[in-house]
Amino acid sequence: MKAIYLLLISVFVQSFAFAGNGKIEGKVVDESNLPLIGAIVKLEGTELGARTDLDGKFILKNIDPGTYSLIVSYVSYDKKVISDIVLSQQNAFQSLSIVMNKSNKGLGEVVVKGSMKKENIGALLVQQKNMAGGKGIIFNTITISDGISAESIKRSPDKNTGDVLKRVTGVSINERKFVVIRGLSDRYNIALLNGSILPSTEADRKAFSFDMFPASMLDNITIIKAATPDLPGEFAGGVIDLVTKDIPTENFINLQLGTGANSQGTFRPYNDTKNGKKDWIGFDDGTRALPSSFPVTDSFQSPTYTRAQKYEATKALNNTWKISSHNAMLPNRAIQLTSGYSTTFKNKSTFGVIGALSYNRSQRFNYVNRNEYELGNERTAEYTDTVAKDEVLAGALINMGYKLNTRTKFAFRNSYNINSEDQTINRFGTSDILSAPNLVKATSSQFTSNRLVTSQLSGEHLISKRNIKVQWSGGYNNVHRNTPNLQKMIYTKDKNNPDDTTFTAIVPINRGTAIYAGKFYSVLTEKIYNGKLDVSVPFNVGKIAQAVKVGSYIQSKDRVFNSRILGYAISNPVLFDSKLNDLPQDQIFNDENIGDHGYRIDDVTEPTGSYEAHSALQAAYVMMDNKFLKKFRLVYGVRLENFTQTLNSAIDKNTPLSIKQHNTDLLPSMNLTYSLDKKTNLRFCASKTLSRPEFRELAPFPFYDFNTSSVLVGKQDLKQCKIQNYDVRYEYYPGKGQLFSVSLFYKKFDSPIEPTTKSFRDRSYKNAMMANSYGVEMEFRKSLSFINDNEQSVWNKLSVFGNLAFIKSVVKFSAQEAVTNKERPMQGQSPYLINLGAAYTDPKTGIGATILYNRIGPRLSEVGLPQVYQDVYEYSRNVLDFQLSKRIKKFDLRISLGDILHDPYLFYQNEDNSGTYSKTKSRVITKTNLGSSLGLSCAYKF
Repeated sequence: MKAIYLLLISVFVQSFAFAGNGKIEGKVVDESNLPLIGAIVKLEGTELGARTDLDGKFILKNIDPGTYSLIVSYVSYDKKVISDIVLSQQNAFQSLSIVMNKSNKGLGEVVVKGSMKKENIGALLVQQKNMAGGKGIIFNTITISDGISAESIKRSPDKNTGDVLKRVTGVSINERKFVVIRGLSDRYNIALLNGSILPSTEADRKAFSFDMFPASMLDNITIIKAATPDLPGEFAGGVIDLVTKDIPTENFINLQLGTGANSQGTFRPYNDTKNGKKDWIGFDDGTRALPSSFPVTDSFQSPTYTRAQKYEATKALNNTWKISSHNAMLPNRAIQLTSGYSTTFKNKSTFGVIGALSYNRSQRFNYVNRNEYELGNERTAEYTDTVAKDEVLAGALINMGYKLNTRTKFAFRNSYNINSEDQTINRFGTSDILSAPNLVKATSSQFTSNRLVTSQLSGEHLISKRNIKVQWSGGYNNVHRNTPNLQKMIYTKDKNNPDDTTFTAIVPINRGTAIYAGKFYSVLTEKIYNGKLDVSVPFNVGKIAQAVKVGSYIQSKDRVFNSRILGYAISNPVLFDSKLNDLPQDQIFNDENIGDHGYRIDDVTEPTGSYEAHSALQAAYVMMDNKFLKKFRLVYGVRLENFTQTLNSAIDKNTPLSIKQHNTDLLPSMNLTYSLDKKTNLRFCASKTLSRPEFRELAPFPFYDFNTSSVLVGKQDLKQCKIQNYDVRYEYYPGKGQLFSVSLFYKKFDSPIEPTTKSFRDRSYKNAMMANSYGVEMEFRKSLSFINDNEQSVWNKLSVFGNLAFIKSVVKFSAQEAVTNKERPMQGQSPYLINLGAAYTDPKTGIGATILYNRIGPRLSEVGLPQVYQDVYEYSRNVLDFQLSKRIKKFDLRISLGDILHDPYLFYQNEDNSGTYSKTKSRVITKTNLGSSLGLSCAYKF
């Protein structure tokens, strides 16, 4: 970390020292949005000029203030002159996107003239019409994808990537951090960072937690929904590609400060356990950890380990049971520092670096109503939880790039992110716990720290006059998840006995458990090494450009998971002083209460509580890009993936467990585009993909969840799911950044993997026989300038946008399989998704405003089991967000309102297992209200 900080400080200092004069940068592309390499760019009336590089980019520096015209020329293309480029002392930097038109053979020189504003609008239309999907030299209009830009991220109140993603067509968010695409569970998606596969961040599910990544560090997000041979083959919903900020073309320093408040938590009293000195940065400093002197499991569980030794070990534990009351939660605190620096050497090579530090800390408080039911509508528990959370989201990023010339580029990208959550739950209610009606008073505290390190070295090279493009990269990702001392304590008293006035702790006799007076520790580390090589070779058939792309990808993944479960127990029932059970939890396990008359700690860790796993993937592909009959374009090919997976654990001390899986799969795909005219595309995509079991889904490790009072365990014989995908999409681009599209899709799943109910208190996974999912997506972006096109008109500054998705899925079962509902949807699938918004932008006054609306339909949250437990659904909720911004010289001021309607999160069951919610007939399982938020921020650009 020190090295990162020193390098960032160096960048910031140099940015001041090299503040230059006027600059014009840009990118030159053709009508298909392909970069034109070696185009000549000249500034009229000066000696300044440049050639575009392998990305079609150029930069002109040291320009005096004034109004200029730019002349762009390229062989076989019409010369273009862009006028009205204004550089001033206040605005000494301009960025251009330039689209070149093919020359008509036989005609003399043609010069196309236009203003800077009109040229940028035209380029935006081309970019949207040719939405990127592949990464090859001309593989850029080949598949169905949706995305969101850095500018759109700025216009929303979203703080992390999970919040941003819910704005994308067909996307919703589960638990504020897991992505659901086209109604499919998060396990059917794959996450990439700058093209490299990200590891699963969760110990108990196959998913990446997108709240780990600060939104401010992203340049854009693309969600690719249809497969191509150069993409990983393991997805059905989508590939989420996060792209961090790129190399700058100007030197700068940005500083942003922010604060915020929540309507339910800020300035209100709350409870918390003892904190460590490093909690503020997302680490536990050892306050919650096991002492280094504490014996290992094998020693503790050995028959030779005496009772006296267990007493000494128990006394060595830190007493972390005290829950303190605090007067008021503090407002949110946020700071971001970003800097960029670039320089050009005498040999015309260019070096650039961008660095960023981001920190956000927020406290939240909410009430949760929880109920538990057995079949027959009999309520067995009714709780009210008060939940206090302290969340830290911090990150550091440093990206460097070096362009040797217009044909060779290297990039080195690095990021370090920390996400931690300190949660304290106080529970009060009634329960049939211990088979008797009791009043219950319980607590749970948990600190979880996630750390993600990513590093990638990549290069791009153009070879020979044919412009053969070679791209390579090597990457390393490491996720470390630490849960030190998740502890639970339960007190009860007889509900029907008025003489019972004291809450008594439930402490087991003779042997501790994870459920009562228990402590849980776990550490998960997962490392991924990957490398890839792509070669794109362009060629012509007649005068029509074609291309072939071949490549390979290798990945090695290693996971180590270790857990430790400790539980207090009454040491000797004959000598035990029963009055000790009436002590409050911060005193009950004091040293004087450890011994024959009181308690001891037991190590109840099972061999299933740890596992080591490894997977290896080797992939190769070939992809063709063929244009024919002027308006048709076909991109097709095949990907071969060879995958091996091993997991080693144990059922018990004498029974080791070794799981091995090996699959070789051929994954064909085809993407056909028909251009009806310059503004309209029709796409058809078909592909075969798959979804493999994750390590956790196979591991026999049982995890007890205090929130749901259930145990999750893996299933050893899961097999991979094979998926057939079909998409049709109509796209229309009227102009001025406007869009209308409609997509139809159909997916067929062979052996889909789903989390299911195993018994009343147990959850696991299984392969269903088959499932189908189909639906329609619509997206639009429309400027209201058609009402009044005057540049001073309010209508010219207003735009509306939105996307809708309607989805239907059905899981099919064998005749012998016992299920709650033969016609149920896939787990996690929503029948509809709605995103609507409107934006106002006035460049002259610097005022901007955005209002956003989001809603998802009811979705199946937990799959039930006949005669045991009924299906649990999540009810739909409305989310309304608003942001107002004002630019004053170098200041950017923003005020945002999040979740204005603060609809509750509602989970429920129905007797008939249907997803329809009824206030009178549905049984509420949990109801949570997170409140509304207010945010203020100020940014300054030096």
